[in-house]
Amino acid sequence: MPDATLTKLLHIVAGGESKELRHAALTVLGSVGSKDAKLVKTLVGVLDDGDLDLRIAAIDAIGELQAEDALGTLERFVRDAGPELEAAVQAAGRLGARGAKLMGKVMENASPSLKSRVGAVLAKSGTGNALIVTAQGLLDGDPKVIDATARSLATEVPAYTPPQRHALAKFLIESLGAKKIPPKSEAALLRVLSALHEAKAEDIFWSRVLPPHASDVRAAALQALGNHPAPTAEKRLQALLTCAAERDFRSSRPP
Repeated sequence: MPDATLTKLLHIVAGGESKELRHAALTVLGSVGSKDAKLVKTLVGVLDDGDLDLRIAAIDAIGELQAEDALGTLERFVRDAGPELEAAVQAAGRLGARGAKLMGKVMENASPSLKSRVGAVLAKSGTGNALIVTAQGLLDGDPKVIDATARSLATEVPAYTPPQRHALAKFLIESLGAKKIPPKSEAALLRVLSALHEAKAEDIFWSRVLPPHASDVRAAALQALGNHPAPTAEKRLQALLTCAAERDFRSSRPP
């Protein structure tokens, strides 16, 4: 962007012009600007503006420009859980590993509702790092956070790129390989892994269809196997017959 044009746009944003002009200038700066020090400083200044729409426009521009200098303010918006939260999380998600790490730090001690809101936005952010931060919610101690995380991830799976799918599948498979996983988390990990249609996961599902695995885990594993070819090996056929013969086993199939 030519220096004269940049200077004019920065003047519009910071010079008390009409809200409409300032909003339009912020949009242009986010689309075609660069990590110019004056530009980033101006955008950060708008984050304290009294107008919500302008604050969100500045947050969006910061995300577009991947301006890491604004991470501290983005963190504040997220922790405050105000109307800027979704835009701030999305912007942080665009800042690569640093942004994802910061959102993970925020979620460590956040309330269940805040964890769910942040995780839902990160699931749509389009980066592998952000997806892994979101997927950490599957290992949370709160059942509501686990369910909300599983829904967010599974819903967005069709939009994920191959690298994103690979990163998420790797995390899920490694998590399932841990020695101690609460059944609620284990079942959620299996459900999300099933949505990815990962060929390498078939053996993981089969290994969880019989006791001593919890019924929720077994149900999730059986449901996942519905997306795979029918078994021909005698051992696997026998496992299915064992499940079918158990009166107390809660099948995931609809009545």
